[in-house]
Amino acid sequence: MAAEERPYNQRRLRLMASLLKEGTLLDVGCTERSLVGFSAGSEYVGLDLRKGDVIASAEALPFRGESFDSVGCGEVIEHLRDPQSCIDEIRRVLKGDGTAVVTTPNLGTLFHGASFLDNPGHINCMEYPRLVSMLGGFREVRRHGFDIFLEPPLHGWASAVPYPLRRALAQRLLPLEKILVVELHK
Repeated sequence: MAAEERPYNQRRLRLMASLLKEGTLLDVGCTERSLVGFSAGSEYVGLDLRKGDVIASAEALPFRGESFDSVGCGEVIEHLRDPQSCIDEIRRVLKGDGTAVVTTPNLGTLFHGASFLDNPGHINCMEYPRLVSMLGGFREVRRHGFDIFLEPPLHGWASAVPYPLRRALAQRLLPLEKILVVELHK
């Protein structure tokens, strides 16, 4: 099963698409053009270092400023030598009223641990404070948790806990947050 087909990734992609605006969409690090299936009503441009509509680095986007209504950047910045350049480039190509969504594995979670650090492709591990420190210049930053405690399928005792209570607990127990998801407004 390809990574994009796994239920976990499908939920992440649906969450990302639900936060993005309609219009022109840049999918940074598109690999398999995963967001295209979730971006109805948008003019889609996929960018990746190896394959996509545009072959280029996420750290130097080959587009004019304010070119896109939305930018999705899922599970990319942890692979970059200079993730700040990617964030700066996303801000540059995003239109004035645009929305960007950036996701990255949360190094601070209880669930990643050594397996996250053992991945040789993960060269810039993130926790929420570090990610937020890179987001200057956006007028609004919203954090959206994506954790195994909130996301189905749930097993064992967690499945018996009502969703509002799970959500309240997850907001207070940040180490459960498997992926950092931030919605950015310029």
